[in-house]
Amino acid sequence: MLYDFKDLKVWKEFLIKYKISNEIEEKLVWYINFLIEENKKYNLTSITNISEIIRYHLADSIEIIKFDLFNKYNKIADIGTGAGIPGLILAIIYPEKEFYLIEVTKKKINFLYQCLEKFELKNCKIWEEDFKTFVRSSNIDIDCFIARASLNLNEISYIWNGKSIYKNSEIIYWGSFNWKEDPNNEILKYKINTNEYKYKIGHKIRYYINVKLQK
Repeated sequence: MLYDFKDLKVWKEFLIKYKISNEIEEKLVWYINFLIEENKKYNLTSITNISEIIRYHLADSIEIIKFDLFNKYNKIADIGTGAGIPGLILAIIYPEKEFYLIEVTKKKINFLYQCLEKFELKNCKIWEEDFKTFVRSSNIDIDCFIARASLNLNEISYIWNGKSIYKNSEIIYWGSFNWKEDPNNEILKYKINTNEYKYKIGHKIRYYINVKLQK
């Protein structure tokens, strides 16, 4: 079943705001349709309304291109990418960058492989192990780890533990402006630099939190 949403106001605004080319639009239209259909079988996402998928999956992933911070990264690892949000979406937008999609759930991995095959994405690889295993066993020069609604910052700070080769890697985390106020926030034991980038999606205020170790 194909869903016709090209006349929706939210879709037209999305295309204009992010300057989406016809080629990328075609891929995103296919992605939305495939996500909705596969979600009926495998529960890939709790968001099923097309307008909300556009706002809170696509736009929430792509809004980061509005900030210069993302331009400096060439190799990005998406922790717990799920249905490819945001990693797969960003890989479509940035064909010149390399993306590693970290995911352990088989149904989501199968979904991702089908997307990569459909889009013929050469800049995107799927890592079929958990995040900590990736940190311990991979040897990829990752510039930045990204995470949206997967792990919290305490867990992600594992990249800086022990003999990890990722001590110079940065983190971009989709989070709350008051994340530092969490009494369980062990990440503050590290000497870190942080920047917060505020943006609005629909009626919701969001934040990208950029974290890195002080050198």
